[in-house]
Amino acid sequence: MTQNKSGTPFISDEVINIVNSNIREFEKDLYYTEEDAVNIVSLAQDLIDLYPNSSFCALGQSPAWVINAIEKLSLLQNTDTNTYQVAFSGNMVTSRTKGSCFADFEPDNAEQYDIKAYRDYLSSVNMDPDSIIERFKKDRQKTTIVDFYQIGAGISSFSWILASWAEEMNKKDDLFNAMNIHLYFPKIPRLYQQEGLFKNEIKLKGLGAFPVVFEPCNIETFVRLGMCPANFRISPQYKPASWFRPPNPPEGLESVVEKFDNAVTEAAIVLTSQPNFPHEKIKTAYEMPAPI
Repeated sequence: MTQNKSGTPFISDEVINIVNSNIREFEKDLYYTEEDAVNIVSLAQDLIDLYPNSSFCALGQSPAWVINAIEKLSLLQNTDTNTYQVAFSGNMVTSRTKGSCFADFEPDNAEQYDIKAYRDYLSSVNMDPDSIIERFKKDRQKTTIVDFYQIGAGISSFSWILASWAEEMNKKDDLFNAMNIHLYFPKIPRLYQQEGLFKNEIKLKGLGAFPVVFEPCNIETFVRLGMCPANFRISPQYKPASWFRPPNPPEGLESVVEKFDNAVTEAAIVLTSQPNFPHEKIKTAYEMPAPI
C-alpha cells in the first residue's frame, strides 16, 4: 500500500492512470444499468450496518445515489435515518499536491472564495457545525460524510470549511466528536494489499485532525459512480468559484433520473426482502443489466 509519512494512503499516478483507463471504457456507453442500481444499494446497506444510529451526507454527486438508496432502505426497514445531499464540486487547491492532501492541509488562497456564502448554503441544508453538533447532542446521532477519494483535495477542502468555522465558534472538538468521514477508494489488488477497512485521518493545518475510514471499492463501481453521466445527476455542480451564488438545479434529465430511481427502489426492495442474503451475492437475485 502506498503511504505518505503519516501513514495515510494516497493515490499514485499509476492508480490515476488505471482509473482513467476505466473512465474511457465507461464513456463509451455513458448510462447506468440495473446492475449499477444493485451495487449502489449494496454499498448503502453496508454503510447502514457500519454506522448504526447515524445520519448520512453525500458530498457532491459521486456518493449521491448511495445516500439516495440509504433513504429508501430506511423507509423499507422502518428505521429513522436522516440523509443529506451537499452540493460540492472540485476543491480549494490550485495545484495538485504531491502525494496526499491529507497532511497539514490548508486551502490555496482561501480569500478568493465566498466562504461566507457557502456557509450560508450549508446552514440552509442543515450541514453547518451547529446542526451537526445538535444532532449528536440530542440523539447521539453522528453525521457520516461519504465521498469518493482520489487525491483527497475535495474532502480536505470541505473538512477545512467545517473545522475552521467550528474553531471560530469554539466548537471544534464538539464537531469532531459528532462526525464520521467514510471514503471509498479504487480497489486495485497489486497496489492495495489490505482488504476491508482501515482507519486514518485528515490533518488540517492548525485545526487538528478528522478521523477517516477508507473502504476499497471495486474499480468499475468506483468509476461508474464517480463519473456520473450528466443525465443521471441528482446533485448540482457547485465549485468554489461559484459560491457567490446559490447552486443551480442538478443537471439530470427528469425522465432518466426517475427511471433509474425506480431501479434503485426495486433493488432496495429485493435486498430488504432477503435480509440474510449476502450483499455481494444479491446480483444473482436480480435481473440485469438492461440499460436505463
